[in-house]
Amino acid sequence: MRGTVGVLLTAVFAALVLASPASAAKPTGSFTTTLTVDPTVIQVDGFTFTVSGTVTADVTQFKLDEQGNVLAFATLSGTFTVTEPTLGTATIDVTGTRVVLHARVQADCSGHLHIDFQGVLRLNATLTFTSATGATTTVTIRKTVPLHGSLDFIAQTQEQRGLICDVSHLLKRGGSLQEVVDKLSQLLRTL
Repeated sequence: MRGTVGVLLTAVFAALVLASPASAAKPTGSFTTTLTVDPTVIQVDGFTFTVSGTVTADVTQFKLDEQGNVLAFATLSGTFTVTEPTLGTATIDVTGTRVVLHARVQADCSGHLHIDFQGVLRLNATLTFTSATGATTTVTIRKTVPLHGSLDFIAQTQEQRGLICDVSHLLKRGGSLQEVVDKLSQLLRTL
C-alpha cells in the first residue's frame, strides 16, 4: 500500500555555508537536471527499508564553502520510494525541498559545461503503511541517503559560450575557484 507524509530533507554538510559578497546576488535562471538516490538500505525499528528514486533539481546558485569546495544550491521536485518486504511501499514527496550539493565542474571553449553533483541528504519522514487487513504501521525515518547526478549544458548564445570558456581557462590554469563560482553565477543570469 502507498502512504505519503511530509518530509524534511536537509543536506548534512550545508548548515553553515557563508556566501561571499561577490556571489551573494540572486541569479534569475536555473540549470535543471535529474538527481538520483540509488537503492539504499536503511534499518529502522527492526525493519529493513530500501530508499530509491530520481527527482528533478533546479540549480539556482553556486557558492564556495569555507574549505574551498564549489557548492550548488538546488530546489527539488518529485518523490522517493521507500519499500519494506513485509510493509509494502510508500513515497516521500520532496517537492520544494532545498538542498546543497558538492559540484565538480568541467568546461571547454566550445561552450560545453559538465557538472557532477554529489550530496548526502538527511531524511526526516513519518510514513504510514496499511496492510491488506487494514492494520497500520507508522515508522519515522531519520537517516541519511546519498544523492548524485550530473548536468550537461551547451551554450546557446555567444555570451554563454564566453562565460563557459572563461570557466575552462580558470580551471586549466588553476585559477581562483571563487572566480569560477562568479562565472557560473553570471551564466545562471543568462538563462
